Amino acid sequence: MDVARVVELYVPDLSGGGQIGSGYRLTDELVLTAAHVVTDLPTHPPDAPVPDDVHAAGVGQARPLGEQAWTAAAVAWRDNAADVAMLRQAAGAPPLPPGSPTPRWGRLEGGEPIAVSAVGFPWAQERPDRVRDTEHLFGFLAPATQLKAAQLAISVLSSAPAARDGGSPWAGMSGAALFTGPFLVGVLVVDPAGFAPDRVVAAPIAPLLADPTLARLLGEPPLTAVGPRPRLAITADTSIAVAPPYRAASGRLGREPSRLLLPEYGVVPFLGRDTELQTLEGWCLTGGGAALRLLLGAGGAGKTRLAAEACVRLAAHGWQAGLADPNVPGGHAELAFDRATLLVVDDADLNIPLLEELIRVLSYWPPDASPVRLLLVARHRTGWWDTLNQRTDHLADELADDRLVLRDGELTVTDRATHHTAALAAFTPHLQDPSPATRTSPDLEDAAFTNPLLVHMHALLAATGGQVSTTGTDVRERVLDAVLDRERRRWADTFPADVPTGGTRTHQKAVTVTTLLAPPTEQTTTALLTLLGDLSDAPTGARAAVTTWLHERHPGAEPPWVAPLRPDLLTEQLLATCPDLTDLVLTGYQQISGDVPGSGQVEQLLTELTRAAARVPVQQALGRLLADRLPDLLEAALAGPAGRLPDLLDRAIALCPQSQVAADLIDRLPEHSTGLAGLAATLTAQAVDHHRHLVDTDPEVHTIALAMSLNNLSNRLGDLGRREDALTAIEEAVTLRRALATARPDAFTPDLAMSLNN
Repeated sequence: MDVARVVELYVPDLSGGGQIGSGYRLTDELVLTAAHVVTDLPTHPPDAPVPDDVHAAGVGQARPLGEQAWTAAAVAWRDNAADVAMLRQAAGAPPLPPGSPTPRWGRLEGGEPIAVSAVGFPWAQERPDRVRDTEHLFGFLAPATQLKAAQLAISVLSSAPAARDGGSPWAGMSGAALFTGPFLVGVLVVDPAGFAPDRVVAAPIAPLLADPTLARLLGEPPLTAVGPRPRLAITADTSIAVAPPYRAASGRLGREPSRLLLPEYGVVPFLGRDTELQTLEGWCLTGGGAALRLLLGAGGAGKTRLAAEACVRLAAHGWQAGLADPNVPGGHAELAFDRATLLVVDDADLNIPLLEELIRVLSYWPPDASPVRLLLVARHRTGWWDTLNQRTDHLADELADDRLVLRDGELTVTDRATHHTAALAAFTPHLQDPSPATRTSPDLEDAAFTNPLLVHMHALLAATGGQVSTTGTDVRERVLDAVLDRERRRWADTFPADVPTGGTRTHQKAVTVTTLLAPPTEQTTTALLTLLGDLSDAPTGARAAVTTWLHERHPGAEPPWVAPLRPDLLTEQLLATCPDLTDLVLTGYQQISGDVPGSGQVEQLLTELTRAAARVPVQQALGRLLADRLPDLLEAALAGPAGRLPDLLDRAIALCPQSQVAADLIDRLPEHSTGLAGLAATLTAQAVDHHRHLVDTDPEVHTIALAMSLNNLSNRLGDLGRREDALTAIEEAVTLRRALATARPDAFTPDLAMSLNN
């Protein structure tokens, strides 16, 4: 889409008034629009010139975006059944800007949702002076919806306008061209009174090109099939699809209110972050420069939404933009994308093997190919970034630009009120029984509400009738627990009545164990339930009923059979308040330690525990798991150095140090390993700490061990490219060995020479 081709239309009607509509210039003279916008205009003879006078009988007025003057336009062709028309502008119409891309025509194929966008002039964008601004609509087209009507139904994910008495707030968007990527696939034909704010309808363009009159007007343009998501081959066995940045909301969201908070549905309108969006937009659109960027921030800070909105903005410039997804099926893998692309990798710290391959592909990207930008979204860059650099021979650093950091404390009190009001309005239409008393302004001055997700959580509580105090101490804890309480009540209301259990404790433990261990199948879910005391001796049929209940409450796309509770802050609260969490973690690990190849249950356990380790009960559970099982976990990491486990284990022991066990285990590490470099450095650093703390108990023995550990640490840090840190470690080792050699030259001079050689 080229916004320079967007046209505002004004068509006088028979009553003396007029109608505003939208259009899209296909050529200097031809404008595509909806037939009902020009219903009062006659079809103009094909060979007759269009009058220059905008007030002449039988013509409407067209004004390209950015122009001040109106141009007369007459109907050149129309199909009233499809509600599509073509206008021809008068000879004095301003020319299209040089280089403006000619639309490529698309024919929809397949049944999966497709991300689409359009730009027009709806009533909702009318200012007090009655001048209308543009609206950039973004949403999903569901190809299987409204098949009988031969129309395209679009679920709107960009900010839907407020309701309008007596008409549609989208009135005026009719006639806007509907694009998916570079392909024009339809024309918006919004019925001014017929659709809810989050649903608009378009007419598909492909069937109309069979009309000989239209084909002659357009020069019989070629049609391109638009269907499966584009894929990029990154290895012989792996390719990634560009998945849309948002998912279409379904009816079940209203039955599961906490899912309204998930960023992938974009239920709450995106607010603020204009500077960050402009930065990301400029980074992509400016030729050359860095191909990679980091987007960092705490849980709930809005990283994923910001990345999704950047994708929406880039789509308006004709880019394909979305999430890098190696798991979604379908599509043909290509060696390079055919147009400019923004790829977002969410939870980048958990996807190092994928990033390693992606970065290598980008480092050899053909200079004449369409540009690709890689945006990595993570909470931090501690540990994993060093590992990624080491695995890519520091290509990550070479490709990276400055990082964006979304800091806590950036949401002002005024911003919080705006977010709260917008969230209330967004949640209410989705709820089955919204609370009528949701419009009072809460006190949001507590520091907890600098986090946007906490503000949205409070709004969800208000919309569902929940009450929680926002003053005093522990406000964050109270809000999180109030949201979790709504889930607990939903669990209690729907739990199988014929299964005897310990009530709320059992419900929460069942959800916790499936969140921690991500059982891949229905059978493994049922087996996990034996970990719960109330269900351990229950009949198999009772546990099977609970398995079905879990799948219905939190359905996963097998695998896993049961999806983890989300969003992340709610997961943290679930784990931190779960009865007997440590016992669940230890017995759960024991059951999955044989881990079905490819199921990733051990990785899932460490992922959830490390993400929530800021909460004391979770940190204690993680610490106990490492204290009891670190040798087993290390063996599993050694067996799969190219997987995710080494990096997760590295993060775990950094959060819960195990210095004594580390000192006992470092001899198991290979001398060099790309996949284990970060884990090896962290284990060796903790072995250094162990010996340092014991030096006073037996100076000579532990000084020798400390010097050796420092020597090893220098090598490990060097493997990661941390040259200055490696130098500091070896200098300390040399100092210690000088002292030992001075006291006992015959015994320690060879060790000193070894350190000096390093």
